Amino acid sequence: MINGLRNAHWDLRNAELRDPFIRVVQIGDRYNFSDLMELGGDEAEQVPSEESPNVFFSVEGVTLSHGRIDYLSDLLHDPLHVIDLGATCTRITSEQARMDVRIGFALPDGTRMDGGSMIDTDSALYAVDARLRSFDLATSLPYLQDFFAAGSVQGKLDLDIHVKQSYADSSDLALSAKLDLRDLALRDPGNEVLLDLRHAQAVWIPSLVNTSNWVCWTLMVLMRDSPCWPMDRTTGPAS
Repeated sequence: MINGLRNAHWDLRNAELRDPFIRVVQIGDRYNFSDLMELGGDEAEQVPSEESPNVFFSVEGVTLSHGRIDYLSDLLHDPLHVIDLGATCTRITSEQARMDVRIGFALPDGTRMDGGSMIDTDSALYAVDARLRSFDLATSLPYLQDFFAAGSVQGKLDLDIHVKQSYADSSDLALSAKLDLRDLALRDPGNEVLLDLRHAQAVWIPSLVNTSNWVCWTLMVLMRDSPCWPMDRTTGPAS
């Protein structure tokens, strides 16, 4: 820290935050920390001096482990509890315009989410990878009931998404995705079956939009007591 003050170059390495807990309460557009964010808001804005020295920094090997978040909001039917939160950041510096971040967490019902992102301002690229496993569709019931009379819903959902794109050229996009739905059962308030689906899978095959404009996808639907309905489609450049 003393060297950072003397040389205006902050260097943080191999830092770990263990077992953090955050509780967020939202009512309307106010949070339980809104008053802290508003401290000093009425003071006159300070104009930075033109002679202020540049401050350099580097952060390497920063890790967060076993974190927990409780989120309570009047926008949600039930509080959201995030457990086993972990995050890593390999390197962030003021001299190299690239950042790599990995993050993962779980929910008490067994849902697991892992992913990461990369931003490289030198090459104007960003990438996002996300992997959702065993999302319990039963937790979506209160939100479905906002739209129609649903009595119950069961099932598990897996989802994979991989995106890489240049934000300097929106046509330079590489995308792939896979959705897997298992044992979906949707019933009305009288316990009558609205939908009974044993397995459904949709796959978006990797495509490079800027080179070929070819997009391929596959859809497979298997009802509980019906034959499989496979569908494949390939589309190319518009003629």
